[in-house]
Amino acid sequence: MVRPSILRFLALAASLAPMAGCQSFLNKDDAPDPQLARANALPPVASTQRLDKDGYPLLGAYPSSAAPQLSDAEVTGQERSLSTRVVPAAGAANTAAYDAKVAQARAVRARQAAEVDKALAGTSGPMTQPSDPAAVRQEIENGA
Repeated sequence: MVRPSILRFLALAASLAPMAGCQSFLNKDDAPDPQLARANALPPVASTQRLDKDGYPLLGAYPSSAAPQLSDAEVTGQERSLSTRVVPAAGAANTAAYDAKVAQARAVRARQAAEVDKALAGTSGPMTQPSDPAAVRQEIENGA
């Protein structure tokens, strides 16, 4: 006869065995992280922060000046290069396309309203309200 402690151990081992195959499935180190790639692609920024011998910033040793800024020529060059990439929008074409989509949406709304009115035309119940009190009383007496 097998002791219960051995059976428990074998049951535990049998339940954990399928999970050993999931190790490669859950490993996400193979795929490069796009955010990490972007962060590594950024050039280092010059700073006047004092560092210790291992390269860590010294606590309480604040920078003595700001990092160098872009010159006016670099800024205008960047603005010029970015403005050439912008495609000028054709206002009239966008307005015409917008108006066409609005007209199409209104036509769909009118068609659906007509279908709903047609479907509700023959029904009686809480959706329809009789105009005179005698009809209301008659409807209540009929059990509608």
